Amino acid sequence: MNLINLKRMFLSKKIDEDTLNRAQEEVTKIKEKRKGVLIVSSATTNPKSRKVLLFRELLDFEVGKVVSTLRNVIDAYKLTPKDLIEETISEIKRLGKGGLVFLNTDYKSDDLEKFVHLLNKNGIKAASYENLSKVLEDFKEGKIDVLVGFSTYRNPLARGIDLPSVIRYALFVGVPKMKFNLDAKESGRGIYYAILMLMPHITKRKVLSETEIAKVNRYLNILKKSTYAIEESDENPLKKAYEEAVSFFKELLQRQEILEIIETTPEVALVKKGDTLTFVIVDITGYIQASGRTSRLIATGLTKGLSLVLTNDMKALTVLRKKLKWFVEEVDLVPYESLDLDKLIKEIDEDRRIAREIEKGKIPKEGFKFNTKLVKVESPNKARTIASFYGKPLRRRIGNLDAFEIIMKDTILTIAASKGHVLDLNKTKGYFGVLKRDNTFIPLFEPIDEDRENILKSLRRLSLEVNEVLLASDPDTEGEKISYDLWLNLSPFSKDIKRIEFHEITKHAFENAIRDLRGININLVKAQFLSRIADRFVGFTVSQYIQRENGFKTLSAGRVQTPVLE
Repeated sequence: MNLINLKRMFLSKKIDEDTLNRAQEEVTKIKEKRKGVLIVSSATTNPKSRKVLLFRELLDFEVGKVVSTLRNVIDAYKLTPKDLIEETISEIKRLGKGGLVFLNTDYKSDDLEKFVHLLNKNGIKAASYENLSKVLEDFKEGKIDVLVGFSTYRNPLARGIDLPSVIRYALFVGVPKMKFNLDAKESGRGIYYAILMLMPHITKRKVLSETEIAKVNRYLNILKKSTYAIEESDENPLKKAYEEAVSFFKELLQRQEILEIIETTPEVALVKKGDTLTFVIVDITGYIQASGRTSRLIATGLTKGLSLVLTNDMKALTVLRKKLKWFVEEVDLVPYESLDLDKLIKEIDEDRRIAREIEKGKIPKEGFKFNTKLVKVESPNKARTIASFYGKPLRRRIGNLDAFEIIMKDTILTIAASKGHVLDLNKTKGYFGVLKRDNTFIPLFEPIDEDRENILKSLRRLSLEVNEVLLASDPDTEGEKISYDLWLNLSPFSKDIKRIEFHEITKHAFENAIRDLRGININLVKAQFLSRIADRFVGFTVSQYIQRENGFKTLSAGRVQTPVLE
């Protein structure tokens, strides 16, 4: 902890570099005593404590919060004029065992109990999430057909159950929703989400002044920081500011011009019963969490699952589809009737068969399909940007190199940067780093400095961990030379090294690139060789000449500008 504190003090210039270096040397000695492997995993931990930084200093990795939308789910909907409960019973009988059924917040606990009873009465063996610990084994063994819960992200069926060999489908009775009573203690959450949804429409219609817009943004930030803490404890230094924010937004939401926006905005509904105002918001988090139970990661990849939303509310369904696109770009809700259900069920059941084999310790004949790849780019900023396309990445420290880990479909990607060129011509041997033997010129390359040499060591270590290395240097002669140097250095450590290139830093361009692999273009490498050697022959020679003639060692001339000088 002393080193962590000293780093903060060094940044604020309260200590000198020597003091920091001495502490770093002590920690390095402690790190040499490391043994074994430490695995840290939690679904709910929020790693904010300074003590978490000890993992970085002692074990070279950071405990992060990975946000991933990895899924292999067929998302479908069925608009029906029929009673939703009757329709649900019909679909469960059609889909069979291994289902999770989620009621939305239009239903209460008493409704859920009656629904479970009705299912059992209709020959469907069902149990409530409230008895999960007692009924889970029976569900695993197929003695219970479906489990029933609510479609909220806090429900145990939506977040605390992981049964890849059992759960086949998720069925939603109504579009998942969140409801917030503006008079309840937790009204801050509802107001926060509602104002976020309304702000684009408020801004577009210009119903608030610039001063009020600034006030809205300031109060939103206060609610974001303090809402959950206030709900848990009244003794909070932000309580006064929180209450001001809630009071301001409640007044705002009563204005006629805002009520008119709510009336015409599908993302938010405002229900008034007597003197009570309730916000209703489509719960995309609850949907993604719950439907994700049907697609789990196993040794051969992601199991396939089905998610079906039964609804008679076209407005809410439209909002759900729109929000789903925001969170998972390549996913869309499709009409249930358009599915080849028999084929889909066969695929789902085949994945469950494979999962059962793996659980028994058998290696399936399909083999392990999950891939691991190292993507090497030039810039650390580019590495971070690409990693951020897939959520918040894990970060590891390998020597002096930051490596970002993400999951993309059936692949774990590690993204790291070489920080440009790693090798350059030697400055002392031959003629400015080039030997001449008979009629052959032999350029002598070496690591640019100790930092680049350590980067090479770190990349070698990373290449040992993966099945494939993808060299994604810039698409020009310089980038090709960087890739060539890395190919030479990493070849003893990886059997499969390919070159990729992309011309814009977007998710689409990156994914296209990793599907379009090629080898090193040796002609581009030769062109860079010639350019670099000419830099040395012309630049070094002319620079030394003008330094002697003018008596200034700071003068220089290069290959490009020299021919145009008099």
